[in-house]
Amino acid sequence: WTGSAYEYSWDTSVNGNGPATIEARVTDSGGATVYATPVNVTVVPSVSYSDTVLGDGPVAFLRLGEASGTTAVDSAGSNDGTYVGTPGLGATALIADGNTSVDFDGVDDMVELATSADINAGGPYETKTIELWFNADDVTSRQVLYEQGASWRGMNMYVHNGSVYAGAWNTRDDGDPSTPWPTNVFVSGAVRSEERR
Repeated sequence: WTGSAYEYSWDTSVNGNGPATIEARVTDSGGATVYATPVNVTVVPSVSYSDTVLGDGPVAFLRLGEASGTTAVDSAGSNDGTYVGTPGLGATALIADGNTSVDFDGVDDMVELATSADINAGGPYETKTIELWFNADDVTSRQVLYEQGASWRGMNMYVHNGSVYAGAWNTRDDGDPSTPWPTNVFVSGAVRSEERR
């Protein structure tokens, strides 16, 4: 062997999960052996993306992995959505987790969720986390990713001119000193371009 690097694939299932030590050694034709400094590692069980999300206890988790039908199933609870328009179900997955995705046309395709106390009717909420994965063919035109609420209180996420925006507003007096908000809150960042492998 000649070269500057050597690769070795290790089947972690042989020894199972837990601490392990990896040591490389090279023996030449004369029997002389050189040992590399051992590396201590910990093998942890593989956890799927879905299991990770569900482990956080979400109010709703719409995976959008349906191959047919009009229902976007909520894997975390009872907040199923309804596909509107003619979205392309069963599209190529955005992450390698054995599931598919949905292709929306950017015009009139969407998933609608009914009003529910645990998502949008029981507020005002002090904190809320929305997570989504998307792959946009066009990040120049304004494309809505998520929208909730009304003119007096709501939030949305969209892409426009190469950036992704997330915003929230509350113009309603909810009976506490922090409302209505003096200004709307918006944050933005450049959409990351990444080649899918």
